[in-house]
Amino acid sequence: MSENSAEIQKLIDEAANRPLPAYPTIWNNTLAEFLEGGHDFLEIFLRLLRPLFSKESRPDPLPHYDRLLRLDPRYKQAYLGRAGSYYAKKEYRQAIVDYTIYLRLVPEDSDAYYWRAQAREKLGDNQGAIQDYSEALRIIPHLQFARIKRASCFIREQNYDAALEDISIGLQYDKSDAGAYNLKGAIFRLKGDKEGALEAFNKAIQLDARYMSPRIGKATLYYQNEDYERAIAEYADILKREPQNSLAYEGRGLTYFALKDYNLAIRDFTEAIRLDPRNPLAYSNRGLAYENQNDLETAMADFTQSLTLDPQNIITLFNRGNLSIRRKQFEQAIGDYTSVIQIDPNSATAYTNRGEVFFELGNRVKAKEDFLKAREIDPQSPYAIAGLALTLHADGQVDEANSLWELLLKEDSNYNDAEWVKTKLNWTDALVEEAQKLITQKQINND
Repeated sequence: MSENSAEIQKLIDEAANRPLPAYPTIWNNTLAEFLEGGHDFLEIFLRLLRPLFSKESRPDPLPHYDRLLRLDPRYKQAYLGRAGSYYAKKEYRQAIVDYTIYLRLVPEDSDAYYWRAQAREKLGDNQGAIQDYSEALRIIPHLQFARIKRASCFIREQNYDAALEDISIGLQYDKSDAGAYNLKGAIFRLKGDKEGALEAFNKAIQLDARYMSPRIGKATLYYQNEDYERAIAEYADILKREPQNSLAYEGRGLTYFALKDYNLAIRDFTEAIRLDPRNPLAYSNRGLAYENQNDLETAMADFTQSLTLDPQNIITLFNRGNLSIRRKQFEQAIGDYTSVIQIDPNSATAYTNRGEVFFELGNRVKAKEDFLKAREIDPQSPYAIAGLALTLHADGQVDEANSLWELLLKEDSNYNDAEWVKTKLNWTDALVEEAQKLITQKQINND
Protein backbone atom coordinates (compact mmCIF):
# COMPACT_ATOMS: atom_id res chain seq x y z
CA MET A 1 0.00 0.00 0.00
CA SER A 2 1.37 3.40 -0.96
CA GLU A 3 1.92 6.11 1.65
CA ASN A 4 -0.99 8.11 0.22
CA SER A 5 -3.29 5.06 0.24
CA ALA A 6 -2.37 4.33 3.86
CA GLU A 7 -3.14 7.93 4.87
CA ILE A 8 -6.57 7.86 3.22
CA GLN A 9 -7.36 4.43 4.66
CA LYS A 10 -6.60 5.84 8.12
CA LEU A 11 -9.02 8.69 7.40
CA ILE A 12 -11.71 6.16 6.41
CA ASP A 13 -11.05 3.97 9.46
CA GLU A 14 -11.43 6.94 11.78
CA ALA A 15 -14.73 7.94 10.13
CA ALA A 16 -15.96 4.35 10.19
CA ASN A 17 -15.28 4.02 13.92
CA ARG A 18 -16.43 7.46 15.02
CA PRO A 19 -19.35 7.15 17.47
CA LEU A 20 -22.63 8.36 16.04
CA PRO A 21 -25.07 10.01 18.48
CA ALA A 22 -28.46 8.51 19.11
CA TYR A 23 -31.47 10.55 18.01
CA PRO A 24 -31.05 13.41 20.50
CA THR A 25 -33.05 16.09 18.77
CA ILE A 26 -36.52 16.52 17.37
CA TRP A 27 -37.48 12.84 17.27
CA ASN A 28 -37.26 12.42 21.07
CA ASN A 29 -38.66 15.80 22.06
CA THR A 30 -42.07 17.14 23.03
CA LEU A 31 -44.72 17.72 20.40
CA ALA A 32 -44.03 21.47 20.35
CA GLU A 33 -40.30 20.89 20.00
CA PHE A 34 -40.97 18.28 17.31
CA LEU A 35 -43.08 20.70 15.30
CA GLU A 36 -40.47 23.43 15.71
CA GLY A 37 -37.74 21.06 14.52
CA GLY A 38 -39.92 19.87 11.64
CA HIS A 39 -40.35 23.50 10.60
CA ASP A 40 -36.56 23.85 10.50
CA PHE A 41 -36.32 20.74 8.31
CA LEU A 42 -38.91 22.14 5.92
CA GLU A 43 -37.19 25.52 5.77
CA ILE A 44 -33.82 23.94 4.98
CA PHE A 45 -35.24 21.70 2.27
CA LEU A 46 -36.97 24.67 0.65
CA ARG A 47 -33.67 26.56 0.64
CA LEU A 48 -31.93 23.60 -1.01
CA LEU A 49 -34.68 23.09 -3.60
CA ARG A 50 -35.48 26.73 -4.42
CA PRO A 51 -32.78 27.16 -7.13
CA LEU A 52 -34.26 24.18 -8.99
CA PHE A 53 -37.49 26.11 -9.55
CA SER A 54 -36.16 29.64 -10.00
CA LYS A 55 -33.41 31.55 -11.82
CA GLU A 56 -31.53 32.46 -8.67
CA SER A 57 -27.97 31.17 -8.34
CA ARG A 58 -27.52 28.09 -6.23
CA PRO A 59 -26.22 28.98 -2.76
CA ASP A 60 -23.51 27.02 -1.02
CA PRO A 61 -25.45 23.99 0.28
CA LEU A 62 -22.90 23.04 2.95
CA PRO A 63 -24.31 25.26 5.72
CA HIS A 64 -27.78 23.79 5.12
CA TYR A 65 -26.49 20.22 5.35
CA ASP A 66 -24.67 21.20 8.53
CA ARG A 67 -27.94 22.47 10.00
CA LEU A 68 -29.74 19.27 9.03
CA LEU A 69 -27.09 17.19 10.74
CA ARG A 70 -27.27 19.31 13.88
CA LEU A 71 -31.00 18.57 13.97
CA ASP A 72 -30.43 14.87 13.25
CA PRO A 73 -26.85 13.49 13.35
CA ARG A 74 -28.08 10.25 11.77
CA TYR A 75 -29.85 11.81 8.81
CA LYS A 76 -28.22 9.73 6.08
CA GLN A 77 -29.26 11.79 3.05
CA ALA A 78 -27.62 14.86 4.57
CA TYR A 79 -24.29 13.02 4.77
CA LEU A 80 -24.69 11.95 1.15
CA GLY A 81 -25.62 15.44 0.01
CA ARG A 82 -22.81 17.05 1.99
CA ALA A 83 -20.32 14.54 0.59
CA GLY A 84 -21.40 15.49 -2.93
CA SER A 85 -21.01 19.18 -2.09
CA TYR A 86 -17.51 18.63 -0.73
CA TYR A 87 -16.64 16.64 -3.86
CA ALA A 88 -17.91 19.45 -6.11
CA LYS A 89 -15.70 21.90 -4.18
CA LYS A 90 -12.70 19.51 -4.61
CA GLU A 91 -12.53 18.98 -0.85
CA TYR A 92 -12.04 15.27 -1.41
CA ARG A 93 -10.92 14.27 2.09
CA GLN A 94 -14.05 15.72 3.65
CA ALA A 95 -16.12 14.05 0.93
CA ILE A 96 -14.52 10.69 1.78
CA VAL A 97 -15.35 11.14 5.48
CA ASP A 98 -19.03 11.86 4.74
CA TYR A 99 -19.34 9.02 2.21
CA THR A 100 -17.87 6.71 4.85
CA ILE A 101 -20.37 7.78 7.52
CA TYR A 102 -23.20 7.47 5.01
CA LEU A 103 -22.07 3.92 4.15
CA ARG A 104 -22.25 3.03 7.83
CA LEU A 105 -25.92 4.00 7.70
CA VAL A 106 -26.59 2.57 4.21
CA PRO A 107 -23.98 -0.19 3.70
CA GLU A 108 -25.25 -1.44 0.32
CA ASP A 109 -25.33 1.80 -1.69
CA SER A 110 -23.27 1.22 -4.85
CA ASP A 111 -23.34 4.91 -5.82
CA ALA A 112 -21.74 5.94 -2.54
CA TYR A 113 -18.93 3.44 -3.05
CA TYR A 114 -18.52 4.69 -6.63
CA TRP A 115 -18.24 8.33 -5.61
CA ARG A 116 -15.93 7.57 -2.70
CA ALA A 117 -13.75 5.70 -5.20
CA GLN A 118 -13.76 8.80 -7.42
CA ALA A 119 -12.63 10.96 -4.50
CA ARG A 120 -9.87 8.49 -3.66
CA GLU A 121 -8.70 8.58 -7.27
CA LYS A 122 -8.53 12.37 -7.15
CA LEU A 123 -6.20 12.08 -4.15
CA GLY A 124 -4.00 9.51 -5.89
CA ASP A 125 -5.23 6.57 -3.83
CA ASN A 126 -5.44 4.18 -6.76
CA GLN A 127 -5.51 1.00 -4.66
CA GLY A 128 -8.25 2.33 -2.43
CA ALA A 129 -10.29 3.36 -5.46
CA ILE A 130 -10.05 -0.20 -6.81
CA GLN A 131 -11.41 -1.50 -3.49
CA ASP A 132 -14.40 0.85 -3.60
CA TYR A 133 -15.18 0.19 -7.27
CA SER A 134 -15.06 -3.51 -6.40
CA GLU A 135 -17.63 -2.97 -3.62
CA ALA A 136 -19.89 -1.08 -6.02
CA LEU A 137 -19.62 -3.96 -8.50
CA ARG A 138 -20.29 -6.52 -5.78
CA ILE A 139 -23.60 -4.79 -5.12
CA ILE A 140 -24.46 -4.22 -8.81
CA PRO A 141 -22.29 -6.43 -11.10
CA HIS A 142 -23.53 -4.72 -14.30
CA LEU A 143 -22.55 -1.21 -13.13
CA GLN A 144 -20.64 -0.47 -16.34
CA PHE A 145 -19.19 2.93 -15.44
CA ALA A 146 -17.70 1.50 -12.22
CA ARG A 147 -16.17 -1.40 -14.13
CA ILE A 148 -14.62 0.95 -16.71
CA LYS A 149 -13.25 3.19 -13.97
CA ARG A 150 -11.76 0.18 -12.17
CA ALA A 151 -10.13 -0.91 -15.43
CA SER A 152 -8.54 2.55 -15.69
CA CYS A 153 -7.16 2.12 -12.17
CA PHE A 154 -5.74 -1.27 -13.10
CA ILE A 155 -4.01 0.36 -16.08
CA ARG A 156 -2.34 2.89 -13.78
CA GLU A 157 -1.21 -0.04 -11.64
CA GLN A 158 0.12 -1.65 -14.86
CA ASN A 159 -2.12 -4.65 -14.19
CA TYR A 160 -3.17 -4.88 -17.83
CA ASP A 161 -4.62 -8.40 -17.62
CA ALA A 162 -7.03 -7.37 -14.83
CA ALA A 163 -7.99 -4.29 -16.84
CA LEU A 164 -8.69 -6.39 -19.94
CA GLU A 165 -10.80 -8.77 -17.87
CA ASP A 166 -12.91 -5.87 -16.63
CA ILE A 167 -13.36 -4.54 -20.16
CA SER A 168 -14.33 -7.99 -21.47
CA ILE A 169 -16.93 -8.47 -18.73
CA GLY A 170 -18.25 -4.96 -19.30
CA LEU A 171 -18.69 -5.59 -23.02
CA GLN A 172 -20.80 -8.65 -22.21
CA TYR A 173 -23.28 -6.27 -20.59
CA ASP A 174 -23.03 -3.59 -23.29
CA LYS A 175 -21.52 -4.49 -26.67
CA SER A 176 -22.10 -0.97 -28.00
CA ASP A 177 -19.85 0.82 -25.46
CA ALA A 178 -17.38 2.74 -27.63
CA GLY A 179 -15.53 3.94 -24.53
CA ALA A 180 -14.84 0.37 -23.45
CA TYR A 181 -13.41 -0.50 -26.86
CA ASN A 182 -11.27 2.65 -26.75
CA LEU A 183 -9.89 1.65 -23.35
CA LYS A 184 -9.30 -1.87 -24.66
CA GLY A 185 -7.28 -0.39 -27.51
CA ALA A 186 -5.22 1.66 -25.06
CA ILE A 187 -4.45 -1.47 -23.03
CA PHE A 188 -3.37 -3.42 -26.12
CA ARG A 189 -1.18 -0.47 -27.14
CA LEU A 190 0.49 -0.47 -23.73
CA LYS A 191 1.03 -4.23 -24.01
CA GLY A 192 2.65 -3.79 -27.42
CA ASP A 193 -0.15 -5.59 -29.29
CA LYS A 194 -0.44 -3.36 -32.36
CA GLU A 195 -3.04 -5.45 -34.19
CA GLY A 196 -5.23 -5.85 -31.12
CA ALA A 197 -5.05 -2.12 -30.45
CA LEU A 198 -5.98 -1.17 -34.02
CA GLU A 199 -8.91 -3.58 -34.02
CA ALA A 200 -10.26 -2.15 -30.76
CA PHE A 201 -9.77 1.49 -31.79
CA ASN A 202 -11.48 0.86 -35.15
CA LYS A 203 -14.41 -0.82 -33.39
CA ALA A 204 -14.80 2.22 -31.12
CA ILE A 205 -14.76 4.53 -34.15
CA GLN A 206 -17.31 2.32 -35.92
CA LEU A 207 -19.63 2.59 -32.93
CA ASP A 208 -19.21 6.37 -32.59
CA ALA A 209 -17.61 8.23 -35.50
CA ARG A 210 -17.61 11.50 -33.53
CA TYR A 211 -15.60 10.01 -30.67
CA MET A 212 -12.08 11.44 -31.00
CA SER A 213 -10.25 9.46 -28.30
CA PRO A 214 -9.88 6.24 -30.35
CA ARG A 215 -8.66 8.31 -33.31
CA ILE A 216 -6.05 9.87 -31.02
CA GLY A 217 -5.22 6.35 -29.85
CA LYS A 218 -4.69 5.16 -33.44
CA ALA A 219 -2.47 8.14 -34.27
CA THR A 220 -0.44 7.57 -31.09
CA LEU A 221 -0.06 3.90 -31.99
CA TYR A 222 1.32 4.83 -35.42
CA TYR A 223 3.69 7.33 -33.79
CA GLN A 224 4.96 4.79 -31.28
CA ASN A 225 5.59 2.31 -34.08
CA GLU A 226 7.51 5.00 -36.01
CA ASP A 227 4.94 4.99 -38.79
CA TYR A 228 5.12 8.77 -38.87
CA GLU A 229 3.39 9.29 -42.21
CA ARG A 230 0.25 7.50 -41.03
CA ALA A 231 0.41 9.27 -37.68
CA ILE A 232 0.49 12.69 -39.33
CA ALA A 233 -2.38 11.71 -41.65
CA GLU A 234 -4.45 10.50 -38.68
CA TYR A 235 -3.82 13.69 -36.70
CA ALA A 236 -4.73 15.77 -39.75
CA ASP A 237 -8.02 13.88 -40.07
CA ILE A 238 -8.79 14.51 -36.39
CA LEU A 239 -8.11 18.23 -36.79
CA LYS A 240 -10.32 18.36 -39.86
CA ARG A 241 -13.15 16.90 -37.80
CA GLU A 242 -12.36 18.82 -34.62
CA PRO A 243 -10.10 21.86 -35.23
CA GLN A 244 -9.90 22.73 -31.52
CA ASN A 245 -8.45 19.37 -30.44
CA SER A 246 -5.29 20.32 -28.51
CA LEU A 247 -4.21 16.69 -28.06
CA ALA A 248 -4.07 16.22 -31.83
CA TYR A 249 -1.82 19.26 -32.21
CA GLU A 250 0.40 18.02 -29.39
CA GLY A 251 0.60 14.51 -30.86
CA ARG A 252 1.39 15.78 -34.33
CA GLY A 253 4.01 18.08 -32.83
CA LEU A 254 5.68 15.05 -31.24
CA THR A 255 5.62 13.31 -34.62
CA TYR A 256 7.28 16.27 -36.34
CA PHE A 257 9.80 16.38 -33.49
CA ALA A 258 10.66 12.70 -34.13
CA LEU A 259 11.20 13.64 -37.79
CA LYS A 260 13.47 16.49 -36.61
CA ASP A 261 11.24 19.07 -38.25
CA TYR A 262 11.45 21.40 -35.29
CA ASN A 263 9.73 24.36 -36.97
CA LEU A 264 6.56 22.37 -37.59
CA ALA A 265 6.82 20.79 -34.13
CA ILE A 266 7.00 24.25 -32.52
CA ARG A 267 4.05 25.41 -34.63
CA ASP A 268 1.88 22.53 -33.40
CA PHE A 269 3.00 22.74 -29.77
CA THR A 270 2.24 26.48 -29.84
CA GLU A 271 -1.28 25.79 -31.13
CA ALA A 272 -1.76 23.12 -28.45
CA ILE A 273 -0.75 25.70 -25.81
CA ARG A 274 -3.12 28.30 -27.27
CA LEU A 275 -5.99 25.83 -26.98
CA ASP A 276 -4.93 24.53 -23.56
CA PRO A 277 -2.64 27.05 -21.80
CA ARG A 278 -2.41 24.86 -18.68
CA ASN A 279 -0.91 21.83 -20.42
CA PRO A 280 2.59 21.44 -18.91
CA LEU A 281 3.70 18.76 -21.40
CA ALA A 282 3.09 21.03 -24.40
CA TYR A 283 5.43 23.63 -22.90
CA SER A 284 8.02 20.97 -22.06
CA ASN A 285 7.92 19.47 -25.54
CA ARG A 286 8.14 22.88 -27.19
CA GLY A 287 11.10 23.65 -24.96
CA LEU A 288 12.90 20.58 -26.29
CA ALA A 289 12.20 21.69 -29.86
CA TYR A 290 13.61 25.15 -29.13
CA GLU A 291 16.64 23.56 -27.47
CA ASN A 292 17.28 21.49 -30.58
CA GLN A 293 17.25 24.74 -32.54
CA ASN A 294 19.80 26.13 -30.04
CA ASP A 295 17.33 28.74 -28.83
CA LEU A 296 18.32 27.98 -25.27
CA GLU A 297 16.76 31.02 -23.63
CA THR A 298 13.30 30.32 -25.06
CA ALA A 299 13.69 26.64 -24.21
CA MET A 300 14.49 27.53 -20.60
CA ALA A 301 11.42 29.76 -20.41
CA ASP A 302 9.21 26.92 -21.65
CA PHE A 303 10.68 24.39 -19.21
CA THR A 304 10.17 26.83 -16.35
CA GLN A 305 6.55 27.52 -17.37
CA SER A 306 5.93 23.77 -17.57
CA LEU A 307 7.24 23.34 -14.04
CA THR A 308 5.13 26.25 -12.83
CA LEU A 309 2.09 24.27 -13.98
CA ASP A 310 3.40 20.90 -12.76
CA PRO A 311 6.32 21.19 -10.30
CA GLN A 312 6.48 17.39 -9.86
CA ASN A 313 7.05 16.58 -13.54
CA ILE A 314 10.23 14.51 -13.53
CA ILE A 315 10.77 14.61 -17.29
CA THR A 316 10.70 18.41 -17.36
CA LEU A 317 12.99 18.62 -14.32
CA PHE A 318 15.49 16.47 -16.22
CA ASN A 319 15.04 18.61 -19.33
CA ARG A 320 15.70 21.84 -17.45
CA GLY A 321 18.57 20.31 -15.50
CA ASN A 322 20.24 19.10 -18.69
CA LEU A 323 19.74 22.46 -20.36
CA SER A 324 21.17 24.22 -17.29
CA ILE A 325 24.37 22.21 -17.73
CA ARG A 326 24.59 23.37 -21.35
CA ARG A 327 24.19 26.95 -20.13
CA LYS A 328 26.79 26.44 -17.37
CA GLN A 329 24.10 27.14 -14.76
CA PHE A 330 25.32 24.35 -12.53
CA GLU A 331 23.54 25.31 -9.32
CA GLN A 332 20.21 25.33 -11.19
CA ALA A 333 21.04 21.87 -12.56
CA ILE A 334 21.84 20.55 -9.09
CA GLY A 335 18.54 21.96 -7.80
CA ASP A 336 16.52 20.25 -10.54
CA TYR A 337 18.22 16.86 -10.14
CA THR A 338 17.77 17.14 -6.38
CA SER A 339 14.04 17.75 -6.96
CA VAL A 340 13.89 14.58 -9.06
CA ILE A 341 15.55 12.62 -6.24
CA GLN A 342 13.06 13.98 -3.74
CA ILE A 343 10.20 12.80 -5.97
CA ASP A 344 11.84 9.51 -6.99
CA PRO A 345 14.61 8.46 -4.57
CA ASN A 346 15.40 5.45 -6.79
CA SER A 347 16.32 7.46 -9.89
CA ALA A 348 19.86 6.33 -10.70
CA THR A 349 19.93 8.80 -13.61
CA ALA A 350 19.27 11.76 -11.31
CA TYR A 351 22.19 10.74 -9.10
CA THR A 352 24.58 10.24 -12.04
CA ASN A 353 23.55 13.58 -13.56
CA ARG A 354 24.00 15.39 -10.26
CA GLY A 355 27.31 13.59 -9.71
CA GLU A 356 28.44 14.86 -13.11
CA VAL A 357 27.70 18.45 -12.07
CA PHE A 358 29.46 18.07 -8.71
CA PHE A 359 32.53 16.71 -10.54
CA GLU A 360 32.45 19.67 -12.93
CA LEU A 361 32.40 22.01 -9.91
CA GLY A 362 35.37 20.19 -8.37
CA ASN A 363 33.37 18.72 -5.52
CA ARG A 364 34.60 15.14 -5.91
CA VAL A 365 33.38 14.09 -2.46
CA LYS A 366 29.75 14.72 -3.39
CA ALA A 367 30.33 13.42 -6.92
CA LYS A 368 31.60 10.14 -5.51
CA GLU A 369 28.63 9.90 -3.13
CA ASP A 370 26.19 10.34 -6.00
CA PHE A 371 27.91 7.86 -8.32
CA LEU A 372 28.05 5.31 -5.50
CA LYS A 373 24.34 5.82 -4.80
CA ALA A 374 23.51 5.48 -8.49
CA ARG A 375 25.44 2.22 -8.66
CA GLU A 376 23.69 0.97 -5.53
CA ILE A 377 20.34 1.58 -7.26
CA ASP A 378 21.45 0.23 -10.65
CA PRO A 379 24.66 -1.85 -10.40
CA GLN A 380 24.84 -2.26 -14.21
CA SER A 381 24.51 1.44 -15.08
CA PRO A 382 27.48 2.36 -17.33
CA TYR A 383 27.06 6.00 -16.31
CA ALA A 384 27.36 5.14 -12.62
CA ILE A 385 30.33 2.83 -13.18
CA ALA A 386 32.14 5.29 -15.45
CA GLY A 387 31.42 8.27 -13.20
CA LEU A 388 32.69 6.44 -10.13
CA ALA A 389 35.78 5.20 -12.00
CA LEU A 390 36.68 8.68 -13.18
CA THR A 391 36.09 10.23 -9.75
CA LEU A 392 38.37 7.62 -8.15
CA HIS A 393 40.96 8.20 -10.89
CA ALA A 394 40.90 11.94 -10.23
CA ASP A 395 41.48 11.19 -6.52
CA GLY A 396 44.52 9.07 -7.34
CA GLN A 397 42.85 5.73 -6.69
CA VAL A 398 44.09 4.42 -10.02
CA ASP A 399 43.84 0.67 -9.39
CA GLU A 400 40.23 0.87 -8.23
CA ALA A 401 39.40 3.14 -11.18
CA ASN A 402 41.00 0.75 -13.68
CA SER A 403 39.12 -2.22 -12.20
CA LEU A 404 35.82 -0.44 -12.74
CA TRP A 405 36.82 0.59 -16.27
CA GLU A 406 37.57 -3.05 -17.06
CA LEU A 407 33.92 -3.82 -16.28
CA LEU A 408 32.92 -1.37 -19.00
CA LEU A 409 35.44 -2.82 -21.46
CA LYS A 410 34.01 -6.29 -20.99
CA GLU A 411 30.67 -4.95 -22.21
CA ASP A 412 32.04 -2.77 -25.03
CA SER A 413 35.65 -2.40 -26.22
CA ASN A 414 34.84 1.13 -27.43
CA TYR A 415 35.49 2.31 -23.89
CA ASN A 416 39.14 2.33 -25.01
CA ASP A 417 38.30 5.17 -27.42
CA ALA A 418 38.19 8.56 -25.69
CA GLU A 419 36.23 10.21 -28.52
CA TRP A 420 33.63 7.45 -28.47
CA VAL A 421 33.31 7.80 -24.69
CA LYS A 422 32.81 11.55 -25.09
CA THR A 423 29.95 10.99 -27.55
CA LYS A 424 28.46 8.03 -25.69
CA LEU A 425 28.34 9.58 -22.24
CA ASN A 426 27.72 13.18 -23.39
CA TRP A 427 29.35 14.48 -20.24
CA THR A 428 30.77 17.81 -19.17
CA ASP A 429 34.34 18.82 -20.00
CA ALA A 430 35.88 17.83 -16.67
CA LEU A 431 34.72 14.20 -16.85
CA VAL A 432 35.66 13.92 -20.52
CA GLU A 433 39.17 15.15 -19.73
CA GLU A 434 39.48 12.66 -16.88
CA ALA A 435 38.31 9.87 -19.18
CA GLN A 436 41.01 10.80 -21.69
CA LYS A 437 43.61 10.67 -18.91
CA LEU A 438 42.45 7.27 -17.68
CA ILE A 439 42.32 5.74 -21.17
CA THR A 440 45.69 7.18 -22.17
CA GLN A 441 47.33 5.92 -18.98
CA LYS A 442 45.85 2.44 -19.47
CA GLN A 443 47.15 2.31 -23.04
CA ILE A 444 50.63 3.37 -21.89
CA ASN A 445 50.61 0.72 -19.16
CA ASN A 446 49.49 -1.96 -21.63
CA ASP A 447 52.28 -1.02 -24.05
